[in-house]
Amino acid sequence: MKKNKPIRVLWHGNVKANIWVNPTETGEMYSVNYARICTDKHGDPQEAYSFSDVENLRLEALAREANTVCNELRREYNARSRAHVASDEPAPRSRTRRSAQRPSQPDNGYDDTPTPSR
Repeated sequence: MKKNKPIRVLWHGNVKANIWVNPTETGEMYSVNYARICTDKHGDPQEAYSFSDVENLRLEALAREANTVCNELRREYNARSRAHVASDEPAPRSRTRRSAQRPSQPDNGYDDTPTPSR
């Protein structure tokens, strides 16, 4: 059985982001998972999924970079889809086109407005 591999791996210090592509009937979707690399008592590398305060800052920077990469991959996919249309091959619908049809998210009661730093 072939093991799937992420299409991109991004690093900030000991924190990494794996970017995965998931083909669907309507196009490609991208997902990201994050891990912290540490060593066990035998010195072997291990993945952990909790982050310290400093690692949270790395995770924030990494999440922004991962978002940029996913947007670039989506643009590349959409360009390839348009090229298929020009060559008379059916192209899958772009996920970005469907997102406009979704109902808006219900109010979660939280104010997402950033607070000014002091």
